[in-house]
Amino acid sequence: MGVPDKVFSALAMSHKGVEMTSQKNVQTFEYDGTAFAILQGKGAGALKLGAPQHDALLDFCRPALTEQQTDGWTYVDLSQIDMALLADY
Repeated sequence: MGVPDKVFSALAMSHKGVEMTSQKNVQTFEYDGTAFAILQGKGAGALKLGAPQHDALLDFCRPALTEQQTDGWTYVDLSQIDMALLADY
């Protein structure tokens, strides 16, 4: 697990009540039974965002994000994102 993966995991786990499950090196982060983040390893992650959240994050980090969402999931190249910006977001 590289540094961006570790930071992503730490951010996801930073809120009280978050649970993480791991299956085949894919970590899923859930709050109240609902998944909100996935870490696929090697700098690949996904965030469950509403369309306005996706658009706002895309304005800040376009090279790191997919343009289109898939079922509300925004895919993130963690090596291309400023982790401090993600933490603030």
